[in-house]
Amino acid sequence: MNVILIGPPLCGKGTQAKLLKEKFNLIHLSTGEMLREISSHGTKLANEIKSLIDNGHFVSDELIIEVVKNKLDEINSQHDNNSQYGLLFDGFPRTVAQAKALENILKIDYILEIVVSKEEIARRVVDRASCSKCGKAYLLSNIKTDICEVCGGKITQRKDDTKEIAEARYDEYMFKTYPIIEYFKNHNGYHKIDGEKSTEMVFDQICKVLK
Repeated sequence: MNVILIGPPLCGKGTQAKLLKEKFNLIHLSTGEMLREISSHGTKLANEIKSLIDNGHFVSDELIIEVVKNKLDEINSQHDNNSQYGLLFDGFPRTVAQAKALENILKIDYILEIVVSKEEIARRVVDRASCSKCGKAYLLSNIKTDICEVCGGKITQRKDDTKEIAEARYDEYMFKTYPIIEYFKNHNGYHKIDGEKSTEMVFDQICKVLK
């Protein structure tokens, strides 16, 4: 079973992907995590990617597709021909060109669009933070100290977690990524998910679709 999660930044794709990975034993592929890993290498290309990410812009289709192909090759090399596994794409594809490229590589069973408004995205981004040491996620509105309760590390916000960048990302998503909804909407596996519900309610919607 191969699944695509589509939605604007901060719609909850990452959270739902982790839950789905555990329940359905899927291999979670997050292009955001792949790119952040590459951006930490210190090369000229890595610095270019980091600059794009920090300013809320997308990386080119060609680069994203190459990164995904390399990752799929790596996964295939780790499984024999009789091994059965499913893939869960989180943050890819973001354009019609990427969607077409992915369909040329493998069969897509489900496309799940997580719908969240621009206003809700902006509210979420200014409230989120995480431990700089262990990565535990926090809501600033729910904490009274900047010390992580798990490891004692410092709770911080990412540099790109601002209202202005969140709104810019949403606008860029609507301009560049939303056309793939039109591309996928006639696919038998396409479903729209209300992403403004609680994490548990969003997960329940998705599980009913995937059964």
